[in-house]
Amino acid sequence: MGADVGDFEEVATIPCDSPPGITTLAVPINQDQAILDLFLQSLAATEASGCHVIFVVDGGCTATVDALVGWTAALSSKATAAKIFVNRHPKGWGRCISFAMEMCKSEFLVTLDSDLVLIPGWLDQLIAVATARANVGAV
Repeated sequence: MGADVGDFEEVATIPCDSPPGITTLAVPINQDQAILDLFLQSLAATEASGCHVIFVVDGGCTATVDALVGWTAALSSKATAAKIFVNRHPKGWGRCISFAMEMCKSEFLVTLDSDLVLIPGWLDQLIAVATARANVGAV
């Protein structure tokens, strides 16, 4: 197990050789494994290379953490970095996102619910809207 960061414990870090991307994906996890698997499959199929993914398992079990570790190990081939944090006692979505924001060092932070099924181009579309005007703060 990794470092303790407040209520959250870092359980895995998947580094990549490329420099960090401009986007961090923050994903609180509190899902049934079948739903989480659908999300992870869609993320793998659509996610842009070079993102930093922060998974925050909120009150999760060992099986969920093991599934995430296995899935994130494959990300290094896409030049994507990932960290997995676990809070054994649920704090809720808002606390998980706040924690991910504290960890974020990218230009953009995208919050994702782990029950989404992402479609091709989703991230590029968000970044395009966010960069279209200087006064856009959230998309």
